[in-house]
Amino acid sequence: MNKSPLTIAVGGLLAMAAGIGVGRFVYAPILPPMVEALHLSKSEAGLIASANFVGYLAGAIVATLPLPGSRRTWLLGALAANAAGLAAMGLTNALTLFLVLRLVAGFASAFALIFSSALVLDRLAQAGRTGLSAVHFAGVGTGIVASAALVATLADWRTMWFASAALATVAALAVAALIPAERQATTRTKVSGNAPWPLITAYGLFGFGYVITATFIVAQVRGSREIAALEPYIWVLVGIGAAPSVALWGAIARRWGILNGFALAAVVEAIGIAASVL
Repeated sequence: MNKSPLTIAVGGLLAMAAGIGVGRFVYAPILPPMVEALHLSKSEAGLIASANFVGYLAGAIVATLPLPGSRRTWLLGALAANAAGLAAMGLTNALTLFLVLRLVAGFASAFALIFSSALVLDRLAQAGRTGLSAVHFAGVGTGIVASAALVATLADWRTMWFASAALATVAALAVAALIPAERQATTRTKVSGNAPWPLITAYGLFGFGYVITATFIVAQVRGSREIAALEPYIWVLVGIGAAPSVALWGAIARRWGILNGFALAAVVEAIGIAASVL
């Protein structure tokens, strides 16, 4: 059955919400009660976060290989693995298992991002509705908002993981319904030429800049007596900022150019991170 471009874009939004907004980032609001309950050190908390990003890097690399099967199958498999990994986090208190589970979660989240984007953006381009890509990418912020609001209503860190897994499962089921199977196998185009290392370096530095704050900002708020009352709201605010950001930066890029927009985004990020510790 044919789906409208908006329906497919909403499916992409839910895939990004489950795989990235919840799967990759829900650790941030769960971290403070988890550290408190398990008496984790800062190093241990950082290792768990690092395992997630190592998995994400590995998944991003593997997803570029010629894999058997359809992109939709890989997407749904990644979303299933993501939900299972979230639930399993609430079933253990062993650091080694936390590292393995977050490694797998990072791998799955990269697959969810790449394959959902490939599916959705291809179909939007075919329909002449590329402007709806902002709806797809708003899923990251939407997932952050939904999971942050959900976690804020709960007290036990294990329950937070289970509830996040349930949220990701519901989103994954909706993705299966909204994004139809591909009509034919898609061939991958081999990209030739030299890697744009200045851009890759800039993007890596951009990630280094935000990921530490993104992981620990809720813990920072909890540990700051003057603003500790903001803990239930701070991660929701991150999501609210992220959801419309693609549309905003897309407009800036169209007006001033993509690289100029990226440079401006890096400056805005630097200001925001400095503000968060000042």
